[in-house]
Amino acid sequence: MTGTKAIIIALGAILVIGGIYYWTANRAPETEMPPANTTTPTTPPNPSPEARESGAPIVSTKGETFVSRSTAILNGEVNPNGGQTSYWYEYGSANSLGTVSLRQLIGGGYLTYAAPRQISGLQANTTYYYRIGAENQYGKVYGEILSFQTSNTPPLTYLPPTAETTAASNIEQRSATLSGRTNPNGATTYYWFEYGPTTALGQATSAGAAGSGSNTITVTAPVTGLNPNTIYYYRFNAQNGYGTANGNILSFITDPVNPPPPSEGEAPDSTTLEARNVGRTTATLRGEVNPNGSSTTYYFEYGKSTIFGLFILDKRTEDKSAGSGTRLSSASATLSGLDPDSTYYYRIVAVNQYGTDWGAILNFTTNKP
Repeated sequence: MTGTKAIIIALGAILVIGGIYYWTANRAPETEMPPANTTTPTTPPNPSPEARESGAPIVSTKGETFVSRSTAILNGEVNPNGGQTSYWYEYGSANSLGTVSLRQLIGGGYLTYAAPRQISGLQANTTYYYRIGAENQYGKVYGEILSFQTSNTPPLTYLPPTAETTAASNIEQRSATLSGRTNPNGATTYYWFEYGPTTALGQATSAGAAGSGSNTITVTAPVTGLNPNTIYYYRFNAQNGYGTANGNILSFITDPVNPPPPSEGEAPDSTTLEARNVGRTTATLRGEVNPNGSSTTYYFEYGKSTIFGLFILDKRTEDKSAGSGTRLSSASATLSGLDPDSTYYYRIVAVNQYGTDWGAILNFTTNKP
């Protein structure tokens, strides 16, 4: 009899806890912004891009969220399937759809990502049909057509997070720490990094939580299992229930196994560092140069243009001397006349009689007026 009572009590506790959980998860929001409806990236059984055959993206249309009288958040999932992929939504008040949203880059590799997108300008109390579409260099695909009905609820302010890729640190022979900056804009936000030995990237870190604040924060993720003396490219991504944001593609070089001592007749080494003293129209670019024993000069290239990770650096600073030593020395240049509230890309370039060395491309954003 005692055992029967224990079982009954345990079942009752489970029902009570389940009821509390159901009520908490399904009660209407009050003054806070609704929580994000995101799906964190999932790692496939074999994440190695070299062992997978690339193809057209794989997509799935999911249910809508946060529907109001004039807006909705459409949801789906996208697996880039080995190619650099963008996604969009087609929607309309009939099965023929008719309206196409702006495209959003989701990246490459073989992971499955959530793909939220806000649409607006809808009519109240109206049935809408929609589907997700995605495209990479291998093909274009569409998901199933689903539907939803708008309401009389006033629209909320929907803001996706921001995403900025920043310089990697703690770079060693087989590991490094990737870094990025994001502002969750008040909604629960997750982030992850893509990385790989080419600009196709292909590997990704596990997702991390960036919270739901309204300030820009810096987040990091360690990566291991890298090859020595190899260029790696990486990008920071952030996502909440209202959209996805992608940072730019940056790069770093892992340390060699046995770095050879510098000798006469060797090109310089250069490293781009994070800019400082960034104002509305000014900034100080920084770097390091090792002349490797020969008289060396350096300068910085910079510009505002970027297309899918390819940079157009159409301006440069004056040449400065880095000496002729065999150790790293600091290098800098002050910029003026910049545009306020603008993102600039830059890198250091070192030159001597034996060759030229280019540092990694970094970026900064000038202050608002």
